[in-house]
Amino acid sequence: MESIIALLPPVTPQTIYLYAIIGGFLPPLLWLLFWLREDKKDPEPRRVIIGSFLFGALSGIFALPFQGLFMTLFPAATLLVSILVFATVEELSKYFSVRVSALRDVANDEPFDPVIYMLTAAIGFAAMENTLYLINYLNDFDLLNSLLERGKRFFGSTLLHIISSVLIGISLTLSYGKRKKWRPFLLPLGIVSAVGLHSVFNIYVTGSGSRDVFTAFLIVWVAFIITLVALEFLKDYIKKYMVAKVVSKKLHAEETVTKNPFI
Repeated sequence: MESIIALLPPVTPQTIYLYAIIGGFLPPLLWLLFWLREDKKDPEPRRVIIGSFLFGALSGIFALPFQGLFMTLFPAATLLVSILVFATVEELSKYFSVRVSALRDVANDEPFDPVIYMLTAAIGFAAMENTLYLINYLNDFDLLNSLLERGKRFFGSTLLHIISSVLIGISLTLSYGKRKKWRPFLLPLGIVSAVGLHSVFNIYVTGSGSRDVFTAFLIVWVAFIITLVALEFLKDYIKKYMVAKVVSKKLHAEETVTKNPFI
């Protein structure tokens, strides 16, 4: 690997941003291609996918001032409190980026659509976060160490952002066609679940020991497997029950449920 690195242009003030953008955006795009296969039978319009990704990336920048403001106002905050606040800011930023860019779009007309939008925005958020991280990291370390660090983020933090956002997307999907009295509880439950998973990962990943880092990666990969299984059950549930209920309600003109209740 070192021989390959030697063939690349050195890290300079002129190339550092190029390396950061490539390293920040290219690996998350591979995750996006993987997840879009989950929706390959009835894919979403490209404009909505691109919009969700770009707004998700912008939310990565939007979250920084709020996190910085918290650190300024509460410099003595404990690590646990800081982790909870930072995770909350990031999960809300990703959700609102989707609410602005995709949930109001006419393409949001099927129960599973919010899951696709949320994970796409999460990948955009992770790409921007990783790019900003790599800019700082490349200033202090050589290209080889930066690539190794990028590999950790690809298999750890990027996947974490995806899974936590999918939890919010699932809560939006389950709200599709439900009675109104249940709707106010589903989205907060999804956000709390996402913040909880995000916080637990960060608690371990910021630990000083190698065992803590291993535990963090174990958590995110177990969550990844559970999420894949849960999505398959969710698709089956949608096919058997939710779509049938929606069609029945439309035929009887009782309620229009194709619009997401949280927008």
